[in-house]
Amino acid sequence: KSTDLWLTGGDGTPDNYNIGSGWMGRALQAFYPDVVGVPTPEMPDPLGIQVGGSSPSLGFHTETEHQNALNLTGQDPAGFYSLIQTIGGAPIANIPDSEYGDELAFIMGVEKSTNLYAQRISQVFAAGANAATYPAQNDLASQLKTIARLIDGGCKTKIYLCAIGGFDTHNAQILSEDVLQGDHAALMTQISTAVKAFFDDLEGLGLADQVVAATFSEFGRCAAENGSTGTDHGTLAPIMVFGKNIKAGVLGDNVNLSNLTQDNQLQGMQHDYRQIFATLLQDWLGANHWVMEQTMFEGYGKLPLIDGNAVVDPQCYLGGTTIIDDGFRQPQPLAVFPNPASISAEVAFTAERDFDATLTVHSLNGQVVYGKNVRIFTGANNFYLDVVNYPVGQYFVRLQNRANGTAEVVKLHVIR
Repeated sequence: KSTDLWLTGGDGTPDNYNIGSGWMGRALQAFYPDVVGVPTPEMPDPLGIQVGGSSPSLGFHTETEHQNALNLTGQDPAGFYSLIQTIGGAPIANIPDSEYGDELAFIMGVEKSTNLYAQRISQVFAAGANAATYPAQNDLASQLKTIARLIDGGCKTKIYLCAIGGFDTHNAQILSEDVLQGDHAALMTQISTAVKAFFDDLEGLGLADQVVAATFSEFGRCAAENGSTGTDHGTLAPIMVFGKNIKAGVLGDNVNLSNLTQDNQLQGMQHDYRQIFATLLQDWLGANHWVMEQTMFEGYGKLPLIDGNAVVDPQCYLGGTTIIDDGFRQPQPLAVFPNPASISAEVAFTAERDFDATLTVHSLNGQVVYGKNVRIFTGANNFYLDVVNYPVGQYFVRLQNRANGTAEVVKLHVIR
């Protein structure tokens, strides 16, 4: 649960305890609202890439289930395309007009977009190289080596996620005869040597000024040893941030080891972890305030992490509400993206209250090509449309309140 909270941007309060999406997924979707699990000329690569974990991370999860992140299990992106070719089969010719059919269409869309991403990942991996030697027998180093090569090959992915386990050190954290040795020291050595090799690699590739890395863990550790040369779970933890454009030093004061709770917990949290991620999103990646709101990090305040010369100018912020290209570039209550679309599209609507509605898609001559009764809930609502079998042309997406007949309409362009 603690890991889920870190990945969703949550905390122990009722409102933020069971968030259904990850903060990285929300951020990336807000950064690129027109990229919905499908490569585009603007963003040919997955918005996020997870390396070294067999289970897709909740951090990249979105409310609409669209896969804007790719999970590379193992360290063989070059072979990933061959692996993907064994998945699925021939497209289903006649998809039934039902919820079952909607699910089939979604699966087909994911399979097709994954194939497209797989080709691209193989290409950038083959085009990239490494300029440093990484430590052997170090899984984190292998993951970072893959990431460096993808970046060097031209991959435009914004967020990479890798992981190292083994920190649940309730015992044997140190050696009783040498407190500078033990499991914890070995783990920290893995991290330090892996990160050093990674940034040495980026420096050799001429990319060091383009990458920032940060650590986070699911829990901290208690301040006192538990009797078995280990420490139990704790309520406070540090975050390490690396990069050529990161200000060196410690941000914050040392904790007061004489001010502990009865169960040896540290007190006096100085910075909310969301402040660090908010700073990296806006000052480094250039998120505008709408992106910050969608990520749920707006209002937490930023920290002086980035060298002033590298902080993104607010005039260059990225992201924004999805809009209808009507020449005025104004946000609309009903939105559809990507637009134009070729494989799939997503309909988004923000409501002030719950109500029953009908979602329909109409051709220019008024023919209904899709229709479904839906329940609109207060807040953000998202619906999936499979358009891969739509003839090229213009369509109208219509959302009508079944109680009072009011409707919102947006134009959708289908291309190939």
